[in-house]
Amino acid sequence: IRDVWIAIGVLCGLGIILALIQTCIWHSRAGKQIIDLGTIGKFLLYIIHIVGTIFFIVMVGVSLWWLIFFKRPGSAFLVIPTSIQQTSFTVLVVVTFILKSLDILHIIIRQSNIDIFFMDWEKPKSNDITDVSVWRTYFVANEYSELQTFRRVNSTFHIIAVLFFLKVINLENVATAQPGTNLFPSSSNYNADYNGILRVGIAFSMWLATALVQYLVYVIFYQRFVEDRIINFIDLCSVSNISVFILMDNQ
Repeated sequence: IRDVWIAIGVLCGLGIILALIQTCIWHSRAGKQIIDLGTIGKFLLYIIHIVGTIFFIVMVGVSLWWLIFFKRPGSAFLVIPTSIQQTSFTVLVVVTFILKSLDILHIIIRQSNIDIFFMDWEKPKSNDITDVSVWRTYFVANEYSELQTFRRVNSTFHIIAVLFFLKVINLENVATAQPGTNLFPSSSNYNADYNGILRVGIAFSMWLATALVQYLVYVIFYQRFVEDRIINFIDLCSVSNISVFILMDNQ
């Protein structure tokens, strides 16, 4: 686990440099002349975003590495994590959750402050400017509002699929603190307790697998043969002669 913290330290150092670059870009776009409290706050928020992502990647990598090599059949490559290692991993999970929660809050606040303009380029057929209907702009704005909640991965199906694999097929038994895998152990056999690190590994594996399958099915089949909502929205704007301007910064 010491090597893990060393890797986190190195990656966080690189992350701070990346956060500094992103802050400089934001400072230039915001039209600021001096470094004020807003710039410092933005720098801290970028650090929270990058460090939280680093912690998440390391957490997932450690859990998958332990899951693969501890459960590898044939020979024991790793022993079960000690209580100190388990405590360190728990701290990593808690810190990652806090950082990513703050990052999501920052994303919500940032998106709520974005300025969106719908420009209607349709010219009136006569000198009366009221000849151009505003309902086309309302319709495009409504379609854009619906598009904001569009996801290529269905969240409800995603959760149900993960629970199906973990609870129905009993893949959660892969996370028991014993070598080998027995998905349907009998009551007469010894059943070890679940290990937190292994549970994170198997849960993330199922989460990633179901999300990847949904994404590929949508991109390869649904998007090609049924509809592509993003392309449809672009076509709607083109036919309606309406442009959408999204301004994320002051300048």
